[in-house]
Amino acid sequence: MIDTAGVEDRLAAVGRLGVAFSGGVDSSVLLALAVRALGPDRVVAILGVSPSLAADERAAAHAVARHIGVAVVEVDTREGDRAAYRANGPDRCFHCKDELFTRIADEVVSAHRLDAVAYGENADDARRPDRPGSRAAVAHRVLRPLADAGLGKAAVRRIAHALELPCADKPAAPCLASRIPHFTDVTPEKLTQVERAEAALRRLGFTDLRVRHHGEVARIELPPEDLPRAVTEPLRPAIRDAIVAVRLQPGSPLDEKALGASLGLGLTPIREALKRLTLEKLAVTYPRRGTFVSRINIADEARLTEVRVELEGLAAALAAERATEHDRSTLLALLADLEQGSHERVDNTELDARVHRAIYAAAHNEYLEATLNQYANLALRIWNFCLHEQLAAEEHIRSQRTVVEAIVRGDVLAARMAAEQHLRGFSEEVRSTILASRV
Repeated sequence: MIDTAGVEDRLAAVGRLGVAFSGGVDSSVLLALAVRALGPDRVVAILGVSPSLAADERAAAHAVARHIGVAVVEVDTREGDRAAYRANGPDRCFHCKDELFTRIADEVVSAHRLDAVAYGENADDARRPDRPGSRAAVAHRVLRPLADAGLGKAAVRRIAHALELPCADKPAAPCLASRIPHFTDVTPEKLTQVERAEAALRRLGFTDLRVRHHGEVARIELPPEDLPRAVTEPLRPAIRDAIVAVRLQPGSPLDEKALGASLGLGLTPIREALKRLTLEKLAVTYPRRGTFVSRINIADEARLTEVRVELEGLAAALAAERATEHDRSTLLALLADLEQGSHERVDNTELDARVHRAIYAAAHNEYLEATLNQYANLALRIWNFCLHEQLAAEEHIRSQRTVVEAIVRGDVLAARMAAEQHLRGFSEEVRSTILASRV
């Protein structure tokens, strides 16, 4: 491991330290090294919260701090009230950091008896002339232990790996305002549009991305290796939904040329989409024969339920802990739609699936969300294939409400238990209906 004594020695003399914390690699490494030097009781992670901080980033920062074992103090910053910040010139970051460090000095230092505040500037950033935020740090006498110890970006990331920090491989994630071109006003509405667009892309499995705001046009930036998948994403859900709804029958061939002709696409994106559907176990490819819709084995329902019960409970528990106000509002609105909507089976199952997907998203763990979406699609496909009536609406919706209400009030244990019971009830209904249909 890289020698970190230079950082820890610089912090050892500090009584109580506040770390300006974002959940990124630099500030997380600084926070972890501060804990090693001072102990968790003498370190506070300070997270600035404003419309320029995405909800996913906020939740991820809390998760990293919990891993390190440090309390997080959130500070509401109002950089949007500053005309110079809204004007979005090259010095925008100065006004943002100046607002953050001013709030920390006014609201946190005395309240938490801090002797110093530090932030995660590294040695590479310190050498760059285009870092106006650094000027704000100097003006507020904020410490920069990583830069002073000569640790650059690569060294800091290696330390993050050595410390096994969950953000060690996280791509750089500048604030949402950085997606708006200079000299174009920064507004809460634009920041919300960028946040929602990027969150939608992350739900599709993309991690290193930017959505640039150009008025009526959004420019999506992805690494070259993600571009083929980006082309397939618009068509993969269409094929997947047809398979899940059993419009494409189990065992039927997926003709690449026919799909390409019907969707107006070439063979390359079609093949990429089918390859991903095979990974989701919705399609299967045989050498020299082609790709087919995967067959359905009714016994899979019990095996899926074994896994889903555990993971659905975990997702509900995490959602109760991490859900944002937007997440909670979305869940309550979907639940109201489910309760007031049509009692047609298709409408019920689709609305129920949307509630489940909203819970997965509110857990703010993209790996868990992707896994649960895959298993939910497989389970829903079995339902659509075997059964010809709607869910037992009243009991099912009552059970779903119990889950959502526990999440909204932040009751982790109740949310987990309610989600597990909800899924077991669904599985029992599926099995009993299958058995009844065979009598």
